[in-house]
Amino acid sequence: EVWEAIPDEMGRTTSIGVTFSSTATLVVGVAADIWVPFAATITEVRMLATESGSCQVGIWKTPFALFPPTATNSITASATPALVATQSYENSALTGWTTTIIKNDMIRFRVDSAVTIKQCVCQLKVVKTP
Repeated sequence: EVWEAIPDEMGRTTSIGVTFSSTATLVVGVAADIWVPFAATITEVRMLATESGSCQVGIWKTPFALFPPTATNSITASATPALVATQSYENSALTGWTTTIIKNDMIRFRVDSAVTIKQCVCQLKVVKTP
C-alpha cells in the first residue's frame, strides 16, 4: 500500500510512505515505489509496527529516467531505519542521509530484514521546496 498524507495548513509539510503487510512475517526483498511529483527536503523518518519485533527498511532514490533504483542509490548511509525489538522508531537527525528530493524522483522502500513483524509503516516527513 502506498500513500501520501494530507499536507499541513501551509501546504509545505507532508509525508510520503508505505505500509508493508503480510499474513506471516514480512518477506525480505519486498519493495514499493513512489513517484514524487514535487521537490522537497526530508526532515524525519518514522516506522510503526502492529507487534513488537525487528524490521529494517532500505530507502533508495533515483530520477524517474533512471528507474528502478537499486541498493547503490540508498539515501540512508549507515543510518537505515530499523525497529529493534520494538513497535516504533523515529529519527530526525538523519546523519549521512541524502535529504534532497528533486521533482519527479522515484523512491523505493524495501524490506531489508524482518523478525516477527507482520505489518510495518515507514514514512518520510518532507518539506516541499519551490
